[in-house]
Amino acid sequence: APAALARRALEAADDEVRHAERCLAAARMLGASLAVELPAVPAPDCASSSQLLQRLAIESFVDGCLGEGVAARKAKAAAQTAASPFADIQAGIARDEAAHAALGWDVMAFCVERGGRLVREPLAVAIAASAPSGTAAGTADDRVRSGRVSARVANLLAEEGHARALRRARRLALV
Repeated sequence: APAALARRALEAADDEVRHAERCLAAARMLGASLAVELPAVPAPDCASSSQLLQRLAIESFVDGCLGEGVAARKAKAAAQTAASPFADIQAGIARDEAAHAALGWDVMAFCVERGGRLVREPLAVAIAASAPSGTAAGTADDRVRSGRVSARVANLLAEEGHARALRRARRLALV
């Protein structure tokens, strides 16, 4: 991958660590006793470079374009209703997640450019099969002030984000 793309990916990983630290601090301000545990990273189960590019393209769409894009919208909405310091935390997360979504689109484009039809075709299938994230659980009004969005808003943002990502994928002739 181009050095600039790899650098952005590493910066995004650093952002996620910072998000976890800030959210953990916010939870502790609210009286929660939590600990952070890093998830296990599975080894790639792909045999060829084309399969790795396919997997990276699909994961970039699902986790980056969709997941980070929706997370950016949710954090932005949460920042608008949250009290300080939670509003500041969410506003920072919103900016970072929007950049991560843009990175997802760029990684996906790199994979398609590098892998051609062998990446474009399975990616198109995955995009066409994608669906908005599941129904969010309810969030009490007092939690909205501490930086959460309501379940209704979360679901609307997920549906909107999914529709926007599909429109963009279509404009890019990926589906």
